[in-house]
Amino acid sequence: MAKSVQAQLNEVLENFFEVVKDGYEGAEKDVAEECVRQLKAVSWKTNTGKNYSKTWTLKKQNKWGGYIGGYTVHNSKNYQLTHLLENGHDVINSKGDTGKRAPAIKHIYPVYLWALGELEREIRQRFERASWGG
Repeated sequence: MAKSVQAQLNEVLENFFEVVKDGYEGAEKDVAEECVRQLKAVSWKTNTGKNYSKTWTLKKQNKWGGYIGGYTVHNSKNYQLTHLLENGHDVINSKGDTGKRAPAIKHIYPVYLWALGELEREIRQRFERASWGG
């Protein structure tokens, strides 16, 4: 017995949704992993035992809207330093005076900008390679 037009359309849409979901989630994970690699490479390094550059990691978020989740790239152990290093901070001497300011070390924002463009490019590329695009 032949499938109804509605059943055929539902099947096509379900297949399309799976391709989109797989392409988006795969691209998202790949870009997040590359962000972690880049941040580990460009982050502040020290010999004092604080491994700021080594503690970048990613965390998978819960799915929002019931469909697609996401990833958060963060520094798991030294998260307090991220804002101070990225934006600079006041330096307080032993007398409690501030007068100097530690310079900002922009290391997160360039990776963020790269990720925005790369995620879009990667998603487009995956969709073009999908079953309908070749």
